[in-house]
Amino acid sequence: MFRRRPFRPLRGPAKRRLLQQLNEAHRLMESGNYQEAAARFYGLAQAGARRRHPRAPAMFLQSGRALILGGDQQAGIARLREGFALMARLGQWPQMARLGRRAVQELRELGLSEAARELESWLSATLPAHLEPGRAAPARPAGFQV
Repeated sequence: MFRRRPFRPLRGPAKRRLLQQLNEAHRLMESGNYQEAAARFYGLAQAGARRRHPRAPAMFLQSGRALILGGDQQAGIARLREGFALMARLGQWPQMARLGRRAVQELRELGLSEAARELESWLSATLPAHLEPGRAAPARPAGFQV
């Protein structure tokens, strides 16, 4: 039986290159160059997914957001779903619920109500019941201390 190696953080020059690429992608977003930013975020997402990096799903979401803002709604929604599906595979349920609510809200603000409904429906079907969009977090038992 083969075991997957756990994620190991980058160090040294590789880490610096990655951070430079991430900063460049964010600069492109800020300057309104959404298509190029989407490509950069997607490259980072794919590289992160190969290494099982826990932040890879967020890069897919950023790429999808950039595509949507750049006018390519269909590809952007597909990229969002790719990011949320990776979150599900990695078991990042609380993050998926939080970012899912935010994505649905932003889609509605952009006038993409149908896409927002579809994403909300998909999230409701995918998330565990206590984390579905629109539901409050479960109450802590009496005497529970953090």
